[in-house]
Amino acid sequence: MDLSVVIAARNAAETLGEQLDALLQKRQSLINVLQRRLDAGELTYARYLATSQEVFSSALDNLHEIALASESISTIDETYIDRRLAELEGDDSDVESADRERATLERRRELRHTQRRKIAQLLAQNESALTALDRTTTALADVPIGKKPEDADAAMAALEELADRAAKYA
Repeated sequence: MDLSVVIAARNAAETLGEQLDALLQKRQSLINVLQRRLDAGELTYARYLATSQEVFSSALDNLHEIALASESISTIDETYIDRRLAELEGDDSDVESADRERATLERRRELRHTQRRKIAQLLAQNESALTALDRTTTALADVPIGKKPEDADAAMAALEELADRAAKYA
């Protein structure tokens, strides 16, 4: 297996672990701030908690999909594909067989690229979820105790919008 494939797999695994840790920490931080700002019996409290849980769950689902997509392409060796395609360029012995092999190698390369794009999109979506959790947490923290949380409502609307967007990708 090509060293670049091993490095890419290791980097993907690191990123997955980092995002998982960040999700867990940010969700807990939001819950901690929420508990200090609102009464657990309030409807607003329940809405924040439920919406943040939806975002958290969607991001976890994304991490699962990323792991599956990474596994699905882990055995596709681009170095081998490039080498075989280069070898086929100069081979005029059996044009029909060479064309068939070239087409299958190109399809394999495209499968890898498609999965890599999917992985990049899911990672980016998770980064958006992390930012939404941060924005909501800081907005809740900025709400003065005993006053109406208008800023928190705006943050929750953004979080709900993100949750709706995340559901579209599921």
